[in-house]
Amino acid sequence: MSIKNHKTINEFLDTSGQPSEAQFSEIRDLGVISVVNLAMPDSDGAIPKEGAIVSAAGMNYFHIPVKWEAPELDKYHLFKSILLAHHRQKLWIHCALNYRVSCFMYCYKVTELGIDAALAYKQLTDLWRPNTVWQGFIEKLV
Repeated sequence: MSIKNHKTINEFLDTSGQPSEAQFSEIRDLGVISVVNLAMPDSDGAIPKEGAIVSAAGMNYFHIPVKWEAPELDKYHLFKSILLAHHRQKLWIHCALNYRVSCFMYCYKVTELGIDAALAYKQLTDLWRPNTVWQGFIEKLV
């Protein structure tokens, strides 16, 4: 499956940019139980009624719209609570390009999964180098 910026974090977590409508069935076929979307409804490539499409495919859907230019700590805490509540269940987490998700995942990897911060940051910067807004957001959490 070729979804933009797809990354497998571990056996329970995959992240990516925006999947197509058809790819949600493929995601389900991988054993994914829940999809978490961090993109805004008007993000590039956003799919109208994505929640209904994911639900019709038999998966849970969580939408936490995160503003690109102003990420909020409470959105990260909601994200973290969803991941903790669905621990050891296969999740697919996406946004428009996997940039928002990669920053949230960096914080989650370091604070919840105990992954070394330098290694987690290397994984983050293999995808993109956070701008000033996102670097500041990360520094508030880690």
